[in-house]
Amino acid sequence: MTLVIQAVTIAGEILEGARWPSGLMWVQEGQSLTLSAPVKDRDLLEYVRRQASRDCLVDRDGKSHTVSMACRVEKVRHMVSTDSGATETLVTVCPINRFVEGVLTYALKPSMCDPRFAAAVRREPGPEVKKPRGRPAS
Repeated sequence: MTLVIQAVTIAGEILEGARWPSGLMWVQEGQSLTLSAPVKDRDLLEYVRRQASRDCLVDRDGKSHTVSMACRVEKVRHMVSTDSGATETLVTVCPINRFVEGVLTYALKPSMCDPRFAAAVRREPGPEVKKPRGRPAS
């Protein structure tokens, strides 16, 4: 049996490149799960450290760094190959909050990330946010 983890956004969109084989044998919906990803981007590592969130931590092993992110199991789907009879379990996980979602998307592909989050990581001024116009006073 093969277990594959697929990460999605909080809105439910599949994150491109966020699919990993796993050695886990058993998971259930609603369970907390920690994803770890190697990160070389110094700006992201410093940003995560500054936030001091228990849902997203930086681990260091020698010269390499890993970011551990808290996620929740949204769906577990078991599939059987009709050709080989092998079973595969697809586990869909969702970041526990928007901060973890931003870190995960930035770690995978910064261009895919929310521009405001990317600007905060790089300590740049963020893109201008257009505010909706209110109704004129009557």
